[in-house]
Amino acid sequence: MDKLAPYAELMALSHFSFQMAASSPEELVQRAHDLGYRALALTDVCSVAGVVRAHVKAKALGMAFIPGSSFVWPDGWGLVALPRNATGWGELCEFITLARTGSEQAQVAAHGERVDKAHVRMPHWQHAAQHLQACIHILVPPRVSPCDGPTGTTTDTAAQVGARLAQRIQDWSRLAPTGHIYIGAVLHQAVDDDWWQHCLWHSAQRTEVPVVLVGDTRIHVRSRKPLLDVVNAIGLGQPVQACGHTLHSNAQMHLRSRSQLARLAPQHWLECSAAIAQQCLFSLDHIRYQYPSEVIHDAPPNEPSNQTLVRLVQAGLALRYTAVPAKVQQQVAHELSLIQDLGYAMYFLTVYDLVRFARSRGILCQGRGSAANSAVCYALGITEVDPAR
Repeated sequence: MDKLAPYAELMALSHFSFQMAASSPEELVQRAHDLGYRALALTDVCSVAGVVRAHVKAKALGMAFIPGSSFVWPDGWGLVALPRNATGWGELCEFITLARTGSEQAQVAAHGERVDKAHVRMPHWQHAAQHLQACIHILVPPRVSPCDGPTGTTTDTAAQVGARLAQRIQDWSRLAPTGHIYIGAVLHQAVDDDWWQHCLWHSAQRTEVPVVLVGDTRIHVRSRKPLLDVVNAIGLGQPVQACGHTLHSNAQMHLRSRSQLARLAPQHWLECSAAIAQQCLFSLDHIRYQYPSEVIHDAPPNEPSNQTLVRLVQAGLALRYTAVPAKVQQQVAHELSLIQDLGYAMYFLTVYDLVRFARSRGILCQGRGSAANSAVCYALGITEVDPAR
């Protein structure tokens, strides 16, 4: 029987976080599965570019996967946002768009110039707290050293540091969804990890916000560390040998075994990660395209789109044929059934409206491609070639 605490990695970056990580989404998912993790969240920085690849891999392995993202503010505070449902996913994508459209890359590209790297100008943290209401919020405080006081010269106790961190956490809690806020603990086996744990413990005691262990993962295995150093150096614009302490001091940002994690942090910090994963019910499988509901000219109010389509097709067939051939009737019935099953009625009605408008203005238009073989399109006047002939 497995006696180790359950664990889900809730903060992992892939190489879609450019110059910050060095493993693919698929590699991260496979390694998490091999280690017996309950789930993996892919949280690339201000991006969801890799989530489809991770989702497909996790689905093939039968592993729970959480699509998310992470954000960092200039003062060093980070946020991991994990959607709890489809609403949360929409909020997350919208917030990423808000951040990206305020980036240097977006502004320079608008002037036709080229930039090599985007520097995202994050909206104020208060905006994130208010906007992401259907998401799990994992606040990741900037790491403080035991010798770093308010002035950088005095030594603070863990309780004093915890009190300062607690103020920001309390401010966030007033705006964010109640009961879905956590403090993220990143422990990469630095010399002051024990002291930092005490700081976070004091913060949790003051705020009543639970602490959860997160990996801030950048590579799936420790042997990928040299490549991580290279991509980090590219981001810094310096040779690897000139980067010094700006690079990661060890390879602990890889996906670690559960037994190793159990030695680093209290058991309930690991168990909290698995509990959070259970709250994240959203899957990319839940996404279905929703065609806009439009108002078709002359359609009766509140008439379902499928019913409107059938009515217009029948009217069109009466104009096209003196007597509708049995072959055409069969094809129309098959097409209408398929259109209804796929939810495409509104799309056909939109094209019908466009064609009707164009012809009313003497604008040349013609259905093309596979539409040329559609009896429904012929009945609606979208095409002019009888598919039965």
